[in-house]
Amino acid sequence: MNAAQVIANALEAAGYRTKRAQAAVLGEYAGHWGRYVAGGRSPQCSKVQGWLVALKAAGVPLVLMWDAEGVC
Repeated sequence: MNAAQVIANALEAAGYRTKRAQAAVLGEYAGHWGRYVAGGRSPQCSKVQGWLVALKAAGVPLVLMWDAEGVC
């Protein structure tokens, strides 16, 4: 699972069910967000950190941890 998929799952659990709604919370273009979630785009660490800041501001704080396999 990639970071965008974990973030999408957290947003869905918080009630942001569509990719468009999730992208709006994150300040992301909906088409780009969909490709991040599908694994077609790979975000830089700074992008993921920005998403985590946006999640916290939206009341959906999340902590990500990586291992050699990816996000866990």
